[in-house]
Amino acid sequence: MSKRLILHIGAEKTATTFIQNYFSVNRENYKEQGMLYPKTSFGEHAQFSLVAALHELDHGFGLEFAPKDREFSIESEWKPLIERLNKQKKFHTVLLSVEHFSSRLKEKGLEKLSELLGELIDYEIEIIHYFRRQDDFFSILV
Repeated sequence: MSKRLILHIGAEKTATTFIQNYFSVNRENYKEQGMLYPKTSFGEHAQFSLVAALHELDHGFGLEFAPKDREFSIESEWKPLIERLNKQKKFHTVLLSVEHFSSRLKEKGLEKLSELLGELIDYEIEIIHYFRRQDDFFSILV
């Protein structure tokens, strides 16, 4: 039986913080329903460390709002998560939510993301990306 990985990738300013807080507050309820919203090494409400591990591939420097006291790498962030997801049998759905997948990653980061997701065994991957009209976004700045 295949499992689902839902990847919520943004965009910024489309209520992502609200959505992530909702997912986080309901983390235990989701577990009871067979869904996993995992915690990662940085970001209580979202899996920011996953983007931090890929950011340098495109930009040559780390994610600017990531904690400076440690490095984020594919080995430290992605490999343990992939191993955990491939071994687990309890959850039929895994949800990851980081708007910065769409705003911070470019060609190299996205290629690596695709490669890493390809390491998941028996997962159907669904990507969710919310859009916002740009004129609507700028109207809140005025």
